Amino acid sequence: MAFPRIFTQTALIGLVLTMTGCASFRNTDPYPKTQASASVVVDHETTPGMSELPTGTYSVPKTRLVVSGHQAGTTASMAFGLVGVLVGHVINSERGKSAVGDASALESYDLASETERLLREGMTNGGSLKMAKADDTVNSGARMTVVPYGVLSFIDDTRVRPYIVLRTTLRDDAGKEVWSTRYVAAAADVHPLAGEDGWLRDGAAPLKQAIGATLKRGVDVMLLDVAGRNQRETKRQIYVGGNYAFLKQPIKLRGTVVEDEPEYIAFAPKIGDVMTFSGVNIFERNSVEISAATEQDPNFQVFEPKKTETASVAAPAAPTAAVAPATQEVAAAPVVTNAATPAVTK
Repeated sequence: MAFPRIFTQTALIGLVLTMTGCASFRNTDPYPKTQASASVVVDHETTPGMSELPTGTYSVPKTRLVVSGHQAGTTASMAFGLVGVLVGHVINSERGKSAVGDASALESYDLASETERLLREGMTNGGSLKMAKADDTVNSGARMTVVPYGVLSFIDDTRVRPYIVLRTTLRDDAGKEVWSTRYVAAAADVHPLAGEDGWLRDGAAPLKQAIGATLKRGVDVMLLDVAGRNQRETKRQIYVGGNYAFLKQPIKLRGTVVEDEPEYIAFAPKIGDVMTFSGVNIFERNSVEISAATEQDPNFQVFEPKKTETASVAAPAAPTAAVAPATQEVAAAPVVTNAATPAVTK
């Protein structure tokens, strides 16, 4: 029906423009060149909370995975203030739990330890970063902390695209935060969660493989970016249209290129820090539509995909390397904030 779709697009534009207009943009900043060296630690304890996630997400127990894109009624619940938002969050979280079903097979995948392993392997070239342990209080100097988690994001009523988020924060010798961003890497494929072609079949083997490949892509891009081996100096602008983490409805955002490779694109969209996928977004080229942009173009455009995505049975063989959830009524216009209250403030 035309009216609901137009209403959704209008609401989505208004929300994104509002958020990009009132928020800071620190998550788009490059790693500080003045930082000569830093130790790196992967935080095994911290998991994303309400300040990092849209309302209505479901956190899969004993994993570092959250489910989004399934939410409904988020916009309507905001009309009832904080109580409405909290009630809506609980209801949508239960919907997410029901959508996932039995995910116990995922408990054996240690995302934090795998992130640590990939970082150790990637930092063997004598660069400015070195690994440290979380409980290492003797080692002084700047420290970069990485909090990894995954997002199982519905792109329609049945199919899910996995994402890996690396929440990265740099503190100087005195413990003051000097840089912070996210690296958000999208998996190449989409599948239902259950069924013969589902992510959770065979003990969730396809999902674990996809998470591993996507995590490696995210770690590789992060290390290149921190080392300054990027295209940020060119300030080249592009549009990337497709499915972003946490969102059910595809959107098209303008941003600056960070990495431009034959297999993937990494860019920093011009969106405020309050957006839960602000930072460096990394997509397989065949999963998005990329076009040139200029500084004068709008940050956000309604996006209508030109091609139908075909999900493959297997996850990528080799690593090639939001805010609020979409609602199903009003075609699921997302509440684009990572705040736990209906007021969109930092």
